Amino acid sequence: MKNKWSKIGSIVGFVIAFYLVELSPWGSRSIEALNGGYGTFDMKQYDVKTVYSVLANYLPEGFIRIKYYYLVDFIFIIAFFIFQMMIATLVYKNIKSQIPRKLFVGVALIRAIADTIENILLYIIITSYPSEHVNLVNLSNIFTQTKLRMIPLWVALLLIGIICNHITVKK
Repeated sequence: MKNKWSKIGSIVGFVIAFYLVELSPWGSRSIEALNGGYGTFDMKQYDVKTVYSVLANYLPEGFIRIKYYYLVDFIFIIAFFIFQMMIATLVYKNIKSQIPRKLFVGVALIRAIADTIENILLYIIITSYPSEHVNLVNLSNIFTQTKLRMIPLWVALLLIGIICNHITVKK
């Protein structure tokens, strides 16, 4: 019973966190409406010129919302990681080798760590505006790209796990 409730909690937590970063008043859609459709920095490639030209168009309300967005995104990072771990236990439960599961968990962990560092750097950049931090923007973009590359890798490992689990169960 405990396992069932932890799965439900993981799913509910993920859905709530997704709502907060996407659809809430400080979610990415709200940010997009405040900055001419650009959205948030954490889901695309960006450079120093882009970051500071987007920030230059913010009114005080925009700065408040973007700061909240990056703070709330920490909740999403945790909720998504827990959700990924729950999926790992389901997908790899019948596979004897621990290597695929460790790889799956490792990719999720790299994504979560990169996302956390990215958020911290972007929060510093935004809260210290109009001061420019060229090196922090470049470093933040590296962590953003790392995070974004982990997502399709994680999905590929998920599909491999589902296939391997299906093959293992059929034997």
